[in-house]
Amino acid sequence: MRFINKLVLCTILLSFSMLSNAQTDILKIGYFNFVQVMANIPQAKEAEKRLGDEFATRKTSIEALDDELKKEADDLKRDALVLSAAEQDAKRRKLRNRRREFKLLLEEYQEDLSLRQNQETAALQKLVRQAVLDVAKEGKFDLIIDQGAVLFASEKVNITAAVMQRLQKQQ
Repeated sequence: MRFINKLVLCTILLSFSMLSNAQTDILKIGYFNFVQVMANIPQAKEAEKRLGDEFATRKTSIEALDDELKKEADDLKRDALVLSAAEQDAKRRKLRNRRREFKLLLEEYQEDLSLRQNQETAALQKLVRQAVLDVAKEGKFDLIIDQGAVLFASEKVNITAAVMQRLQKQQ
């Protein structure tokens, strides 16, 4: 009888020991919504304002040139009956050349804007990545996944709010 009691006691102790080891091996997993973070952090709004300020004068001048070209085209249509064929051809050539210049200016503007947007986005992504790493270290997470890669996850493991708070503190 004593042997059986000892055997049961050893089995129970062994079970608790295995259970505690199993609990230490459980991974702590979380996820966050990258798109939501990028859209709502103050740094993104600041970057958007910086870009707007940086490109405002170029945008205004391009819009003004576009308006001028439209007015010139309208004037040419309106005056077509009173202008000679040579004058019409000269004005059409001038308008065509100015439109080409406009297209080049517009393409250059769009390329420059796109380049700067990519630079700002890369900087923001770096900030978000660092915030996620900080939250993961503080929360002792083993794995953090972007929500786009998750089919289902409980809100208990959603760290989006914590990442956004971290980024708001960094502002």
